[in-house]
Order: sequence, then structure tokens, then C-alpha cells
Amino acid sequence: MPRPVLSEEEMGEIALKYVKQKILSDSVPMNADKIRREIGNTAKELGIPPEKAIQFVVQILSPAFEKVLADLDK
Repeated sequence: MPRPVLSEEEMGEIALKYVKQKILSDSVPMNADKIRREIGNTAKELGIPPEKAIQFVVQILSPAFEKVLADLDK
């Protein structure tokens, strides 16, 4: 039986969930210069503007860090 083909929207939703989960389960360096360098290198490899890559990471990391900090109070 052939596998269903996902739409671009579905692929984006899955990719975003995957990235969020990886960030929550893997350690993220707490050094802004190191993060900026890694984002810049990855953006270059992917052929996307570093500014957009940084904004993407900020939008992903903010809720992840909020969750971690909230979990500290439990």
C-alpha cells in the first residue's frame, strides 16, 4: 500500500513539533555567542538568512525555556 503524501503545511507542522521536542530533550548551550554562531552556520548550510534563522530559534526557545522554568516550581 503506498504511503500518503504530506502537504507542505503538514510537513511544516511536523517539522516544528519535531524541533520543539528535540530542543526540550537535548541540551541547549546557555551562551548567546555559541548559539548565534551555530545558528549562523546552520543558516548558511540551509541557504536561509541568518536573521530569519535567529528569529525562528527565538520563537522556539522562548516557550521551551518558559516551560522549563515553570517546571522548576513544581
